[in-house]
Amino acid sequence: MSISLNGYTLPDSTIDKMKRFKRLSNETNERSCFSLCTANQNSHNKNIDIQEKNNIISRSPHKGKICSDIINPKCDPEETPVGIFRANPRQEYVNISYRDLRLAYQHGTVCVASKNEILCFSREGEYDKETNQKILSTIEQDLKLRHVFRELDQHHETVDKYISTEFIKLNVYKRND
Repeated sequence: MSISLNGYTLPDSTIDKMKRFKRLSNETNERSCFSLCTANQNSHNKNIDIQEKNNIISRSPHKGKICSDIINPKCDPEETPVGIFRANPRQEYVNISYRDLRLAYQHGTVCVASKNEILCFSREGEYDKETNQKILSTIEQDLKLRHVFRELDQHHETVDKYISTEFIKLNVYKRND
């Protein structure tokens, strides 16, 4: 079933690809990722109807360490980047990182898969440079302090605070045992 994300549609075909990449990551014990893109609203491509322009599609698939380093979605010239999907086989359940939060705020959406679930985090509202800077400052400060004396619980509290105030969290898939 398609899901609405930040004014775009995450269609079944993209959700299925997320599930395949999640499975692949679990089987190979290697990270996998791809960019989330949508057709430009002013695209001159006559083969794309209005509904398709709102569909989120996958581009630039990768696997391995490069998935940790990607900070900008890579889309075709006639497309708009709207986020990134990452699969991490080492996590039982999604544990969103500061980097993922930053990417979600800057690009609109980040979807993260673990062994058992796929969650998407979408920025609530329009991009605001001041809010982005506030999030980045808090993240940088927390990362510096965390290595010295902060406990993991405090890290999770900071992440949860930003998730609850700046993002919409959507459950795309959860494994039923």
